[in-house]
Formats: sequence, structure tokens, C-alpha cells
Amino acid sequence: CVCVCEMISSSSTTTTTATTTATSSSSSSSLPQNVLSIRKRQVKAIDEMLGDSDEWKVLIYDRAGQSILSPILNVQELRSCGVTVHLLIDSKRRDPIPDVPAVYFCAPTEDNMKLIQSDVQQHKYESYSLFFTTSIPRLLLEEFAEFCVECGCSSQIRKVYDMYCSFKCIEDDFFILSEGDDTHLSYLQFNKTGVSDDDMINAMKDIVNSIFCVFVNFSLIPIIRCQNSSHIARMIASELDKKFRDHLKNKGHTLFADRMIEETGSLQRPLLVLLDREMDIPTALHHCWSYQALIHDIFGMKANRTDVEVNENAKPKQLKHYEFDKRDNFWSSHKGKAFTEVLEEIQGEMAACTQREKEVKAKMEGNGDSVALGMAAAIETLPELQRQKQFLDMHLTILTELVRVVKERKHDEIFEMEEKLMNNEQLDRKVVDIVCDEQFGTEYDRLRLCIVAMLSNKLTSDEEETCQKALEEQGCNVSALFHLHQVKQMQQAHQHPDQVQHKTKGNVFEYAKKMLTDGVKVLLPSPSDLPTTRIVDALVNAKKDDLIKDYGYFDPTKKLSSPPGVAPDRKLPPVEHAVVFMVGGGNYTEYQNLRDYTVSHPDKKIVYGTTQLVSPTQFVKQLTELGDDSRGPSSSSTTTATTS
Repeated sequence: CVCVCEMISSSSTTTTTATTTATSSSSSSSLPQNVLSIRKRQVKAIDEMLGDSDEWKVLIYDRAGQSILSPILNVQELRSCGVTVHLLIDSKRRDPIPDVPAVYFCAPTEDNMKLIQSDVQQHKYESYSLFFTTSIPRLLLEEFAEFCVECGCSSQIRKVYDMYCSFKCIEDDFFILSEGDDTHLSYLQFNKTGVSDDDMINAMKDIVNSIFCVFVNFSLIPIIRCQNSSHIARMIASELDKKFRDHLKNKGHTLFADRMIEETGSLQRPLLVLLDREMDIPTALHHCWSYQALIHDIFGMKANRTDVEVNENAKPKQLKHYEFDKRDNFWSSHKGKAFTEVLEEIQGEMAACTQREKEVKAKMEGNGDSVALGMAAAIETLPELQRQKQFLDMHLTILTELVRVVKERKHDEIFEMEEKLMNNEQLDRKVVDIVCDEQFGTEYDRLRLCIVAMLSNKLTSDEEETCQKALEEQGCNVSALFHLHQVKQMQQAHQHPDQVQHKTKGNVFEYAKKMLTDGVKVLLPSPSDLPTTRIVDALVNAKKDDLIKDYGYFDPTKKLSSPPGVAPDRKLPPVEHAVVFMVGGGNYTEYQNLRDYTVSHPDKKIVYGTTQLVSPTQFVKQLTELGDDSRGPSSSSTTTATTS
């Protein structure tokens, strides 16, 4: 039993090191540009997990493993890796396939280990390679080793690997721990009354373990900066600091050893910035205008997929499912652009694609050698052109439906008003008048506008009362306002983070010379940094700024300061690489703002992460539930806001 346990433990350590080294070397040729491409690292590790593509295999995963794989690999890509069947570990349809090896990708839980042991005991598969999303507890490892000896199946266990990939990559520089329908790591979970100590401790452990996994993939130990005014951000920073220190105390540690300089190309280490959603509520509710964020807000997105109700040829509406493929050139280059910019460019892209297709087909006509050359060119280029044309057709359908919804809900006008509110500009019409106008968007849209105005300190007490009464009369649940009164008081005590800083003078919007879409304003978001970006800018450039004067400092490689979390007296150097992690819910608007910052600051590389990717709709629901909780049982009879 001891020998088997040692074999499994050794295999786990070796594999983790091998995976990390491989992912590091894969990007070394392009350093420093891709030094923090977390998605590419995770894809590389998964490819190595699946192994030889010529060997047919069965892939077994739990819900956690499925959610990690879903945004980065589709069914066709799994097939190309040799996966013939892929099933959930608790599926009742898993029939024995004794002559095919099995690869397991799951969390190291007691329930999963029992299911694996049952499969081994029944000889369901030829061999078993076990890959755990995070480090398997020693006790479970020893119990499994003892089981292998007792049932005489040790030789069938090929590998036991700790993958350290307990997070979901939805972009090259954007990772999440959960999505909108999973609230165990949400703003609601961290703020509602009655949450048990065990639930909170488990949530903390999940966050700490996932962030630790991110930096194992980077092979780097960060310097941690946290928002001291946030109890939860400081707790996470302290626990992470302890986890890194405990690992470094192990003389045989291999996860970070001697690879810091190799990874960054310099002596610098990345910065981990831990923030709390409560420091900037308006951004989470803001009516967004970039293409990707608008899809997430209006239609919803999960694992880079969306469902859209399409009305074609006067037929009844049909629900269509769309996936945003990494091979989609238009999506890659336009997802972060303003909605009206995308509308302007889609027609040109489609015309250009059609023209290229005609040119290729024209080369196939003629006589002699020219036909042969044309055929060769067509075989090489036509499939890709047709694929891109299909992507463009998909975007045209989505954009058509977005235009319809934007017009119906006056989304463009509300977006413009909110931008002016957040930039301290004069409004053409009072917020109270808009909220009282039942023809202006939905009750839900008006509630969001009211909240943004309230948190931006643009409503008097009387105006707040008028807005609240009007919304209630319209059948809207205004419980969110009760919870946010407390948030407003906290923001008044910290005035700086709730204001957006201008980079340019003049109007918030630049209007295009002509409107290509009738009824939709051609707007461009103001070129300004959101609060999160301003804080990150101050930290990575080591500025002396009131924004960060109370931010904690933890360096796991140095002697612990007394008291813990105090920054050293010396002037801190600027850093090039940062991971920004938002506790309590992040969004595409914040992510895109950080991306725009790196475009204007090419020496900075920033990765954005969050406990939960949440749309404004989902976030309002959480605020409403918190408000209902604070108001008591009587509020449960209040009508809920329209959310579509």
C-alpha cells in the first residue's frame, strides 16, 4: 500500500511539474507579449492531458471539469485529440468499454473518488488516467492507493495528476470561477445575512485555491495588493499569502522553482490586485455599448455561447444557439468595439469576403495549367472563406436582433445618460422624468438608470423618493434601492473610486458623420478609465495616489511584516504584469476597459479575473434579493421588475 501510495504521489508531483514546464516553454518564443496568456496555457495543459491523438480514449468528467473544458474545446476538437466518447462521471449511461483507456478530469472529492473506485472495481475500461482540477488531499490519495492494492488493480492506474486548473478561461486574458446562474461565489453570497460560517469558509477556500492554480500555470509567485477597506479582499490576500508560504517551505516544491526570470524575461514578478465589487456598483449595472458586453447584457452568454430569438420571413420566433469560435476573425477583431462601429463594418466585411470568394472561383475557370492552379488555390482557400462567411452571417443575424431590442428599449439613449452621469456632465432631461416615463425602456432599464444616478450622487432625497414611488406604481420591485442606500453611504466616505477620470476634454460622445442604422444613435463610449482601471494604473505604476493609500501589501517570498499586510517604507518599483481579480462579480465592460488600457500602455500586460461573470440583469436580481432580505418577509409580495 505504501509503495502504491508513493508511486501515485510521485506521479502527481512529476506530472504537475511537467505540465507547468511545458506550458511555460510553449510561450517562451513569443515573450514578453504572451507572458500572461492564461487561456493558451490551459489549452496546452489539456492537450497534454488527453495525450496521443492516435489513441482512442474515453473522457469522463464531472460538472467542474465540464465547465472548464466547455469554453476552450468543442466536440470536434475533442475528437481530434482521440476522444471518442465523453460523459459525466455520474451519468447512468456509462456502459463498460473494457478495451478502451479512460481519462478522468474532475475535482478531487470523496464522491468522485468513490465513482472512480467503482469503475476500476468493475473493470469498465482498459486503464485509468486520473487528472484532478486541483491538488488531491493526501488522505484521499492514500485511501485510493490502499484500494488499488486490495483489489489488485495498481497496474491499470496509468497516471494521477494534479492539473491546477480550477478556473475557466473565456478569453486569452480573462478567467472566471463561475457564471451568472451559479451564485455560490456571488456578490449575493458574500453580502446576504444568514450565510453559515461553513459556507463562507468553503467559498473562501474555493477562491484561494483557484487563484493559486492561476499562478501555478504562470509558474510565478505574485506580490499581492488588496483593498484594505474590504474585509473579504483582505482575508483572501492573507490566506493566499499563507498558501504560497506553506508551499515554499516544502524543500521539494517544484511549482515555481527557478522559473520566475524565465517567465517574465526580467527580475520582476507580477502583481495580484484583489478588489471588492462593492467599491464600484455602477459599472456592474451600466447599460453597456461594446458588442460583446451588449450581447451578454441583452441575450446572455455562457461558455462563449448565446441564445437569440430570431424572427425570419415573418415566421414565429425561433430560438437559435450560437457559439463564438476562436477561429472567427470578425469576432476576434470587433467584439470589444462600440456597437455602432460594428454595425458600420459588418457590411464591408461581408462584401470583402464575397469578393474574395468570387476571385478564387474565377481562377478555376479557363484552360490548361491555369485551371489546375486555380483548383489548387480553391482547395486551399475556399473552405476557410466559407467558414468566415458563415461566421459573418451569424453576426448579421445577431446584430439585426440587437438593433431591434436597442430601439425598443431605447438602450442607446439610456447608455448616453448613464455615461454623462458617471462623467459628471449635464443631462438634457432629468432622471426623474425618465423613470416616470413608462414608454422609456422597461421598468428594469429605468431601475438601473435610477441606481446609477443615485450612486453617482445625482439625485436629491426628494427625487429618490419620487423615483422609488414611480417604479413601484409601474410594478417594479425596488428592494435593490434599500440595499444600495448602505453602499451609497460607503461610497460617500470613499469619494475617489466612484468617479470616472477623463482623459480628453470635450463631450463624452463623438458622433459619426452619418448614421447607418436608422433609429439607433451612433455613439462611441467616452475614452475614460473606469474605477478599477484607475486603481490598477496607480498600483502598477507605483503612484502616490489617494486611491491606493490604504491598500495592503503581501510578498510571500519575504519575511512577514508586522503587522501583516503593511507595505515596505521604500519606494516600490513599477511592474509590467498584473492579474486583477474582482470579488463579487465582474463583467465584460470592466474587462474591455482594462484591455483598452493595455493598448494605450503597451508595456503593461494585464489579466482580468472574477469570482462570477455576471450580467447587469443578474446583478440587479442579486441586489433585489439582498433588499428583500433587509426589508423582511413583507417585501416578498412586491412585484418583480421586468427583466426582458
